[in-house]
Amino acid sequence: MTKEQLFHAHLKQIWLNSGALLKTLLVAIPVGIVVLAILWGIIKLIEKKAPQESRIVTIIKERKGWILGLGFYISLIIQIVIFSRPFGSTRTVNWIPFQVPGGDYLIVLYSLANAIIFIPFGMLVPKVFHSVNTIGKMILVALITSVCIELIQYALACGYSEVEDVIMNVAGGVIGYVFVAKCMKI
Repeated sequence: MTKEQLFHAHLKQIWLNSGALLKTLLVAIPVGIVVLAILWGIIKLIEKKAPQESRIVTIIKERKGWILGLGFYISLIIQIVIFSRPFGSTRTVNWIPFQVPGGDYLIVLYSLANAIIFIPFGMLVPKVFHSVNTIGKMILVALITSVCIELIQYALACGYSEVEDVIMNVAGGVIGYVFVAKCMKI
């Protein structure tokens, strides 16, 4: 296969993958809206039933939008990385980062996708949980979250569990955290 044929084969694969992602998002967004509505109801219930001077009501009132945003985001992530794949279909662990079958183009695509998908995580988590207030804490939270996702995928046999995913998810979380921190200083 010539370099040009290989390039076109990679482009075709990227196109097919982006179509699958779009289909997944078309299902995930309505699910996210339902989760958003449920969270909104829970927040309203807490605000109504809990004593108004309680710490939980104060925190919820201060961070309501961020809480709803994080809940919507998490529901999208769960749908994309777990429920969009058939359970029992794939149980593979790849301990060697940045080695995807298909060559450099797909490595770059998957690596960027794994970083980009976690940027909102890095932006939202510190706004909801103020104790995540350093890059070190953000790295730890993103690392734990990403490892949990990979373990769930492995346990349900619904995806490839890869070290590269964890590395790039953590990088994306840090990028989101740094972006928000810089914006807050401005």
